[in-house]
Amino acid sequence: MKNIKLLAYILAASFTLSTVSCNDMLDEEPRTELTSDYLKTAQGLRAGLISSYSGLRWLFGPDGSLCITIPGTDEFMTTDMLNGTQASFDTYDENLSAANESVGGFWNNGLQFINTCNAVIEYAEVSTELDDAEKTQILAEAHFLRGLYYYLVTMTYGDAPLDLGSGKLKFNVTPSTTSVRDSRADVFTAIIEDLTYAKNNLANSPSEAGRAARPAAYHFLAKAYLTRAGLECAVSTDYQNAYDTAMELINNKATYGIDLQQNYADVHLEGNENASEILFSVQRTWTVSGPNLVFDESNDGENAVANKGNRANFFFTAGYENVKVKAGGSEIAIVPRSLEYQRPWRMFLPTEWLVFNAFADKTNDARWDGAFRTEWKAGVNFKVGNRTVNTGDVAIKISLNKTETAAPEDSVGTNGVIYKPYALYYWGMLYNEDGSYNNSPVQYVYPTLTKYDDTKRAALNYDSNRPYILARLAETYLIAAEAAMYVSNGKAADLINVVRERAAYRPGLTAQEQETRKQEMRVELGDIDIDFILDERAREMCGESWRWFDLVRTGKLLERARLYNPRAKANIKDYHVLRPIPQEQIDLLSDPAQKESYQNPNY
Repeated sequence: MKNIKLLAYILAASFTLSTVSCNDMLDEEPRTELTSDYLKTAQGLRAGLISSYSGLRWLFGPDGSLCITIPGTDEFMTTDMLNGTQASFDTYDENLSAANESVGGFWNNGLQFINTCNAVIEYAEVSTELDDAEKTQILAEAHFLRGLYYYLVTMTYGDAPLDLGSGKLKFNVTPSTTSVRDSRADVFTAIIEDLTYAKNNLANSPSEAGRAARPAAYHFLAKAYLTRAGLECAVSTDYQNAYDTAMELINNKATYGIDLQQNYADVHLEGNENASEILFSVQRTWTVSGPNLVFDESNDGENAVANKGNRANFFFTAGYENVKVKAGGSEIAIVPRSLEYQRPWRMFLPTEWLVFNAFADKTNDARWDGAFRTEWKAGVNFKVGNRTVNTGDVAIKISLNKTETAAPEDSVGTNGVIYKPYALYYWGMLYNEDGSYNNSPVQYVYPTLTKYDDTKRAALNYDSNRPYILARLAETYLIAAEAAMYVSNGKAADLINVVRERAAYRPGLTAQEQETRKQEMRVELGDIDIDFILDERAREMCGESWRWFDLVRTGKLLERARLYNPRAKANIKDYHVLRPIPQEQIDLLSDPAQKESYQNPNY
């Protein structure tokens, strides 16, 4: 999609024509820039709706959006490869400011595509070309997207403008240099109204992969109620409404053709992004030959546009190619870069808390093995002393035994790595005593999140074309469980146990082994509090771009970042539960009073 130009977040009425193909996927074919008059036609409304989806590409997968949502929490922190503005989302230092080049992504893109949704809603409501069924569907999808965008904006920045220049929730085509931020309470009222409308009017299943259907609306409506319940704008019925809404989806999952995957490892399996558990995902370009085969939207492939490409598969990948041995007069990487192991950018690594506390039980709980890589196989033949390692043998291995050290018979390479004969990394080599990462050439390897691996890219350095999952049924269960805990209806443990019992499944176990592990995974009602639920969300959803929002909405960001993230604990302050409004927005305001008061406190 072409970027729609902004002046002080106001959309100048410019759209990119996108036609919906007959394939079972959300397909876009950019043609030309168009005026808002085109939205008076049925074809224009269809194009405008597809355009409304495209903004999610900017908010899930690109560099800046990954930095806004994932590090700086108890789950992940940044390495020495990220510095300055992007690292500041982890360190909370002076670079986390209004001038930060990444801080405005959710503001600028969120409000821009909210205005696109406003346009679709406004013109669809009066359309005489659409039949009733299509009009209902277009309006429901646009309301869903607007509610989702506003959720992301208000959770990132707090108060947000409902009036973009032509009235509240109205389409605006006139550039403006004035703005008023509505209270978060009013924004949540609008979010819940939009998602309720969507829930009541969407189809039971999507017409194409990537389009909103009723299950997605139920999920995000329950999430909105649950979120508001923990904020200063809470309504007394929010927890009950969150529970009722989530349970409406869970109890009718057969109606909607949704269910949990049997094997947790299959949830994020490449090519499985539209399976029964997935309620909503962000699509990128798909071709008639299948997903993930051709993605070159910027026309240069390797240098695909950073602000909309999906780079999640790069950011979590350890620097495995830095592990080398001497061969003749040179050094060779024992695991060269490959599509299998992804482009090793080594930007994000798991905290010690995530590895050892959240995933304390790696035997009964299969989610660690289903989400992380701790072994890499040799891409070349090599020797260590008198021992030979052949291509395909284990070449790099991370030991999660905290007491492990080098044995007398082990070899020590010139780079300080222990070989036995594979390269062995034990925990004391990787992390310092305070839990911080030991940034040195030896320590470029760490447990790597594999949820975003993409082996079907045309070239190693190309961005991923995999859909980015935003909502799945397992989280719906966790939403219902959290709400149940607060309304004290005795159902919280039962709901969590559905997710935990699925996590006990491993292929190849006997029925008795499976049952034994299920029993080990079960929890009792007395075990459940908000910290347990956040721990469970980490085990189930780590790295899925919701952690910062979840810690903010539960009031746990500061506590958990200080306890478990060594990079964050020194600088994080109370005001960091909001991001700064981008400076470009402030600069465009002409009213001195608005310019003075528009920014969030302490920025």
